[in-house]
Amino acid sequence: MITYEVHMSDTRESYLWERTYDNTEYTPPKTDTEELKFWNRTMGEEFFKELYTNIPKIQSYLTNQPYETDRGEAARLFNKYECNERGIPQEAADFIAKYESENFIQFYTPYLAAGILRLKHLIVKDDICRPEVYEQYLRSLFTKIQKICIRTLIHEIRQCKVNGELEGKDASGEYEYFIKQVVTGEWRNSLFGKYPVLARSVAEAVELSAQLYAEAVNRLSDASKEITEQICEERTFTYITGIEGDIADSHRGGKSVLKISLDNGMTVIYKPHSLENETVFHELLRQLGNRCGMEMYRMKKVEGSDWGFCECVKHQECACREEMERYYRRMGLCIFVFYLLGTNDIHSENIIAHGEYPVLVDLENIMSAPEEFEAMNITEKVQYFLHKSVLYSGALPSCKWISGGGNVNVSGVGGRGGSRMPFKVPRVVNSRSSDIQIQYVHPVLDPDDNIPVLQGRPADPERYLDDMTEGFKAAYMWALCNRRELQQWTEPLKCVESRYLLADTQRYVMCQNSSYHPALMTDGARRQIYLYTMWYGRSMESKGDRQVVEWEVKDLLNHDIPFFYFISSEKHLYHADGKRLEGYFARTSYDMLLERIQDLNEADMSNELELIEMTIVLQSQAEKELMNEGTEDGGSVAGEFKPDEKNKLLEMAVEIGERLLAGAVNVDGSEKGWYMACVTTDGSLGWMIQPVDMYLYSGVMGIAVFLHLLHEYSGSREFGCAASQLDRQLFAYTDYMRETKADDMASGIYNGEASIVYGYLFLYKRTGNEEYLTYARRHGEIVVRCACRDVNYDLLDGLAGAVYACCLLYECTEDEGWLKCAKEAAGRLIKAAVKTEDGLCWKNAQSEEALLGMSHGNAGIMTAFAALCRVCKKAEYMEAFRQALCYEDKCYDPGLKNWTDFRAVKSADRKLADTVAWCHGAGGILMSRLMSANMEQEELGDLIEFDVKRASAKLAGKCVREGMCLCHGSLGNLLMLQEYCKFTGDKEAEHIRQRNLKYVYEKLKDNDFCLLPQERYNPGLMSGYTGVGYGLLALYDDRLADILCLEI
Repeated sequence: MITYEVHMSDTRESYLWERTYDNTEYTPPKTDTEELKFWNRTMGEEFFKELYTNIPKIQSYLTNQPYETDRGEAARLFNKYECNERGIPQEAADFIAKYESENFIQFYTPYLAAGILRLKHLIVKDDICRPEVYEQYLRSLFTKIQKICIRTLIHEIRQCKVNGELEGKDASGEYEYFIKQVVTGEWRNSLFGKYPVLARSVAEAVELSAQLYAEAVNRLSDASKEITEQICEERTFTYITGIEGDIADSHRGGKSVLKISLDNGMTVIYKPHSLENETVFHELLRQLGNRCGMEMYRMKKVEGSDWGFCECVKHQECACREEMERYYRRMGLCIFVFYLLGTNDIHSENIIAHGEYPVLVDLENIMSAPEEFEAMNITEKVQYFLHKSVLYSGALPSCKWISGGGNVNVSGVGGRGGSRMPFKVPRVVNSRSSDIQIQYVHPVLDPDDNIPVLQGRPADPERYLDDMTEGFKAAYMWALCNRRELQQWTEPLKCVESRYLLADTQRYVMCQNSSYHPALMTDGARRQIYLYTMWYGRSMESKGDRQVVEWEVKDLLNHDIPFFYFISSEKHLYHADGKRLEGYFARTSYDMLLERIQDLNEADMSNELELIEMTIVLQSQAEKELMNEGTEDGGSVAGEFKPDEKNKLLEMAVEIGERLLAGAVNVDGSEKGWYMACVTTDGSLGWMIQPVDMYLYSGVMGIAVFLHLLHEYSGSREFGCAASQLDRQLFAYTDYMRETKADDMASGIYNGEASIVYGYLFLYKRTGNEEYLTYARRHGEIVVRCACRDVNYDLLDGLAGAVYACCLLYECTEDEGWLKCAKEAAGRLIKAAVKTEDGLCWKNAQSEEALLGMSHGNAGIMTAFAALCRVCKKAEYMEAFRQALCYEDKCYDPGLKNWTDFRAVKSADRKLADTVAWCHGAGGILMSRLMSANMEQEELGDLIEFDVKRASAKLAGKCVREGMCLCHGSLGNLLMLQEYCKFTGDKEAEHIRQRNLKYVYEKLKDNDFCLLPQERYNPGLMSGYTGVGYGLLALYDDRLADILCLEI
């Protein structure tokens, strides 16, 4: 006979919200200093002080004030677990025997036994359940209890080991001794006396699990007739053969989705909540599908007021290519409905590919949250556009996280298993030994059923992009032409409840897991205080945040994931228990829906279609690797580009300009903004879609420069108007930055604040408009502030760029103040240098080792010293230039006939990394030498001339690349070769340039600009198609100031 009781009388098990403190003592209370030290270490002194000040019950707890507690229903959940004289139930005994290899399984025996007894007590007709039901229930219960107990049990066995209380020849033997000799009924009582919150949590897990399973069984039994008729296609059933739990998070008192297997071979899904969301959503899909000639899947279900059963839709292959095409047309229609309603959180587990039908399941976030977003500038306005776009749903491919874990795609359309997630989760290692411990590891995603399959092969969504966009466009055009009918269809959405995510689920899970630490299980106050880490990122002065955090903490204490929702026609935020925050939102979700219906237009449809295309193509290419390598094709072209054909270059540049304007987002009526595909270059093959920034490299300033040039060369008023509009955006940015006195931005001259100065000076020299010079001065003040804090030293992003910009300002204004600023920044640059026996170099965030080359390395930094030497003949800067040059030349690889690319981590990879581009390798190094050719020292002149010869030979031999952009593509290399030819008059190099120009022109002309995805979806000047247009203009007119060598 096994008898065991868990007594619930220790008041320390209560949480702060259940306590009433008596603070009437006349003597001032003393703070428990040891407890205070514990919390300062655990949460940080500053943060805990804020908690202590704002939450009176924490003060009462730390001063050991007496309290009373009435746990109400929580205390009466389960006051006693007892296995009678018959011993533990057979189901529990069988389970323990089957899973005896699980860690500490013997410890859990009484609670698993109690769980079976409690479940059977709650089930009205327990003869409906086959033994497999109880096994799966115990598996679920065991998982829940283990999550609660494992940290404490590991702590206890390791303490026993430290104290020399274990016997055994090795760690495994010591574990067996602990389980068989230490873990007794008396020891359990002692353990729960030490950790009363552990006792409470185990009791709650048992009770809530039993309630959930019993509720599902009883409701299925009551609704068996309807389930047979409406879900099982008249196939009767007698028994439940299995219930699978732990397939979704628990909310609202342990409620969670269950998968129930029946003896008729069918499987149904039990959902302990209303199915109204799914019903309304699928009806809207059905009606729209009918209008667009697409029959949508109809889910079989039986529903009550706050519960429902639905069929378990299984993954099924497509029978032919036509079915695959229809699948993606239907998916396009679904994406439109997501876009229209603002549905979000549609990931790979929310879509099941059932033959030619995409079936949507578990729709919690059916309507867009009615959030207010006050956009202050063009970047924020474009961000808001993206927030409201087809990207918001999560259905389209995306890289939600980009990290060393790789390209993580969890989307509904493209998400696949096998991705390594960037966050870490706890995992037990050294199982069944006294060395057992918890490690944190990156989880790997399991495959989901969201990818359609044909002949055993998962689909590549890019192959069906036309079908997807066809479905989206058909739905959009119907809605555009039938607004009134569509609005009538949306009437049932007025009362829909949509989940509102106030924090990532992963944050809740990690916080809850940590709250089961043994140090927090000694007193309920401790566990609750720890969960107040949910205050991070919130304001304690906000009444709304105060209520939200209290609700979150209460849910987490009750072992749930916090759940909030809103009703689409109301402005209130509701908690899972039905309580609400009045007027939390400024408007209703349903009003936003009606507004969106009225705002549908063909220009918006084009933007949304482009975003769909971008996500599908970028993800497909990311999986195949987004590569930009050299190519030998250019050397095989017949003939040269003829000088009398130069107008063709201008015509092509104008075409690119027209495409640029067509791809703009019109916000606030006529104001234009752009978004771009940003591709990582760290080997993780990640990408994201984001607004362009304000800088020259890939932002507004670069686009403005191009549009001004197009206006000048083509005379097009449209380009001139757009350029003027961007000028206003840039002026507003400068004014804002001056007003806020920002000083924490990058200071670089291509991708930082100095790039704004350079752009203004470029336009000033080009137009003679003094306003540009005025704003260059104003923005120069911002550069100086940012340079004081910048810890990057390169030309592109960092301090070297600030030095160069100040030198340009000095040359344009003859204001000695700018020269002084340049000298101060140069001094910091010299101070930050790493001194080696080969010369000077600079470390940066781009690589573990100091880099070479123009963008992030010595070549670019040298140009800043060269510019300073040009205006200030000071030996210190000449010497810094010389040492930087010597270091870079020491890294020349005679085998490659190129400079080493230290971005490659392994030495073997460096031997193969024969990079020739502006940013890295011989191309940018050639430019830096040409920019420094006026150095007066004869020794430096000889070194520069030698570098020019070998760098130009390399560039001429590897001028053409797969990509076309300025930074690391063929157009950039052509411009650098053009600069070399202008500088030296090398006729052979000029012939090579003209041959390569013909090849590049023909390739662009014949293949719709033939750009890599990361260029085609990037309007940036240095890395995107705008730069291709600029390059064509510079080749059309070789007198045009070259931005690659910072001419103005």
